[in-house]
Amino acid sequence: MTDAVMICIAATGISYLFRYCGQVFGVGLSGGVLQGLLASELNKRITGPDAPELIDKIRKVATSIPSLEPEIRRKAIESYKVSLRWVFILNGILALVNLLVSLPVSHLPDCRTCVTY
Repeated sequence: MTDAVMICIAATGISYLFRYCGQVFGVGLSGGVLQGLLASELNKRITGPDAPELIDKIRKVATSIPSLEPEIRRKAIESYKVSLRWVFILNGILALVNLLVSLPVSHLPDCRTCVTY
């Protein structure tokens, strides 16, 4: 194998490594931000003696929202809406940063051109 082929093989492996690490990092960050913002928004909107249990239930089991009282349901949905909006804004900013950071990266020739038969 030539050096060019070895470089192409290594570049392919590293690109997959960074792609999958980015996916794991992105999902983890998005989930953490969503849960943090959701807890904050729910604490602002839902008050009362049973508020901590309701908030915990809403955060852990989103499918419980339809069975809530109408006023609590409205507050839970609004809290999710605000939290998800900020998560999407964060992901948009990170995508833009990713694009800007990748622009100056030099490109290697297509690996198919490195292989000689």
